[in-house]
Amino acid sequence: MSGTRFGARGSLVSVHLADWERRLLAEMVGELRSNLLDHTPARDGGDGLDPSLRRLFPPAYLSDPDRDAEYQRLMRDELLAERLDHLDLLDSTLAADHLDDEQITAWMQGLNELRLVLGTQLDISEEDDPAEIDPHDPAPAFHAGGTGSNPVGGAGKHCRSAAACIHTFILTLCV
Repeated sequence: MSGTRFGARGSLVSVHLADWERRLLAEMVGELRSNLLDHTPARDGGDGLDPSLRRLFPPAYLSDPDRDAEYQRLMRDELLAERLDHLDLLDSTLAADHLDDEQITAWMQGLNELRLVLGTQLDISEEDDPAEIDPHDPAPAFHAGGTGSNPVGGAGKHCRSAAACIHTFILTLCV
């Protein structure tokens, strides 16, 4: 599907996603939810957090590890509950053609959480420009033009991998 995926319709937001886009989001939401729920602190004294989840639980005190550990201990459960609530509401409304304010807010938050995790897994930073793709990158190139076996949006561009194409797809949903 190309073009606008979201639009205003009175007090609601209309959603124009293809079935494959909704299935992809459902799968990714389920994977992130499982990853969040499977997290348990490591017995070796570390936090045991999957590195791809670190951006969802950012440090509050960069220069004071003790204060940050206390903050994480106090806030982790609340942050986790918020993340899961966003994902649950996003998941429960994936089939909807219209979203209210609460639902679209959960979509934006849930999509951003997916973007952060996938970006971390792909080692994408804020300095990276998704439009600047090295044509000589030896990684397999996937066409992202909306046709063929990889129908991720972004006509005419190529992604370094299927995961990079999915990240690009999520970015298109976030803007």
